[in-house]
Amino acid sequence: MIQHVAVLQAETYVPLPAGGQYLVTLTFTYTAADPYAIHLHIRAGRQEQEWPLCRDSLIEAVATDSATVGEGDVQITTHPQPDRRVTVIKLTSPDGSAEFTCDTAELGELLERTEDIVPQGDEAPYVHDLLGFDPDQWPGPIDGGHRG
Repeated sequence: MIQHVAVLQAETYVPLPAGGQYLVTLTFTYTAADPYAIHLHIRAGRQEQEWPLCRDSLIEAVATDSATVGEGDVQITTHPQPDRRVTVIKLTSPDGSAEFTCDTAELGELLERTEDIVPQGDEAPYVHDLLGFDPDQWPGPIDGGHRG
């Protein structure tokens, strides 16, 4: 039976501006219902936020050391460490920014499981199903041209 959800849960510590650190739980969730995104749920105490992350960007970042992937609100960088590789996810909003670190090998395993759900490059039919879109019923280009 094909699994339709892939989940990774990790804990990390985030430094506080006044010193010390705070425990944060990160839950990465992937489903075929949103095949281009991996949703990152961030829980710190009683507060929880959700950020959609581009699956292709995560795949690229995990495969590349020290290059930043993404622009704007989400930037992802993977760094080699003496004993492992870590992936840093930086999120920016009008209210501020935060960086979260997770183990690259664990993130890579999650990304492999997403391939079992929806192979990279095969996302469009899942989006079409979600939207009730039948490409064979599409009348043609919006500019009035004819389908070939």
